[in-house]
Amino acid sequence: MANNPNAQLTFRSWLRRGLATQQKLLNDNDPRASVKIDVAISGIATPPSVTLALFGPGDVKNFIVNSVIRTWPKAGARNAEANYFPLIEFDQADLPWRYSPQTTASNNIKPWLCVVAIPTGAAKVFNPSPGQPLAVLNVSASLLPDLSESDLWTHAQLHGPDITDDQALAQALDNQSNYFSSRILSLNILSAETEYRLSRQGV
Repeated sequence: MANNPNAQLTFRSWLRRGLATQQKLLNDNDPRASVKIDVAISGIATPPSVTLALFGPGDVKNFIVNSVIRTWPKAGARNAEANYFPLIEFDQADLPWRYSPQTTASNNIKPWLCVVAIPTGAAKVFNPSPGQPLAVLNVSASLLPDLSESDLWTHAQLHGPDITDDQALAQALDNQSNYFSSRILSLNILSAETEYRLSRQGV
């Protein structure tokens, strides 16, 4: 068999790019991370630094629908196989961790959103309104996933061998973005002959 690296799949527990790779936290409870940037000014030997606050989960009001490349099961499905987990896939490899207020020094970065799959009749969704930019899911807390484990159910995928060099990885993300994707699974175990509502929830 010919050696075809494109037939190989590599999974990472998290992936970041750009300024997010340099972010810092003032404290563990800070909802936003920050990044320190040196400002080059002509004629000044020692450039001053500024600290810029990055967007956090609470700042995100929506994202481009086209970034979602697959959801399973399909909304309204009643015959989904119970031995599979509900999931959502994105064509942007870093999207699940892009706004998470955690530094890259952590071994496991929790995603800033998760997938909730619940029986259609078990919840009520209030759609966005002029005074409420985000939809609200009203459901029993017992049906929601344990967010302390959310990092275990999210991963980035590379169609090919792993790239361990940071600069090479950044170049691949820019020039071969179609080789990358990300995926978030739900912990919910599906029941037969049950209609489910698929909802994305920020964490």
